[in-house]
Amino acid sequence: MKWTVENPAGLAAAMVTLGPQLLAQGVYVRSTAAKLAEPPGPRSGISGSGVPLRLLITGDSAGAGVGSPDLEQALLGQVRTPLSAHFELHWKLEASTGHTTLDAVTHLRELPPEPFDAVVTSLGTNDVTSMRMVSTWLEHLGRLVFLLRSKFQARQIIISGMARLQQFPAFPQPLAWYMGARARQFNRALRQWAAPQADCEIIPMDVEILPGMMAEDGFHPGPRVYALWGAAVAEAIRRRWSAA
Repeated sequence: MKWTVENPAGLAAAMVTLGPQLLAQGVYVRSTAAKLAEPPGPRSGISGSGVPLRLLITGDSAGAGVGSPDLEQALLGQVRTPLSAHFELHWKLEASTGHTTLDAVTHLRELPPEPFDAVVTSLGTNDVTSMRMVSTWLEHLGRLVFLLRSKFQARQIIISGMARLQQFPAFPQPLAWYMGARARQFNRALRQWAAPQADCEIIPMDVEILPGMMAEDGFHPGPRVYALWGAAVAEAIRRRWSAA
């Protein structure tokens, strides 16, 4: 049986065969990886001038900017700076290290209602690494999108895809292979799920990870990745709202 993401049964068989080794490697990576803090900086504010635009970034440690020395070089800053040249940007960051998609739903439910024109999500990697089933993750994603629409009046929801986990320096083989295969499986399911959702747009994160692009822990993005990611997000938002 071929172990590929196109063959889910083969991926499940790989987990059975390699399970003890994958679990041991996962424990080792967690115990030895550098623990990086979320970067400092304000998490809400107003910048720029022009037509008002309300932006929310929600998600996990990457959404919070872990791996960047400050929020200016993290996802928030890389999105905020170009958009502030076109809009009076009202921005807010609600992201925390370790959050899965369900954690983000729980957190957002605790916040007071507030309208946002555009919402950017950075979620899914922790769902992949925690061995969550794809179907369960999609159900949690549906809850998240429903909440963003109903409670936060989101009109544009930008969902960041999964990165090439197989290229993360923190992962030894065969753990890297397995995580990469699951990330591709999640990406494929995400594209199918989002296709009929008119207000949802996927930002692919399937860029080759070159030396020096990741943070020192080998798991989180470095400023170069945040720059590429933020530019793609900002362009998607600018394109949508400049035409409005």
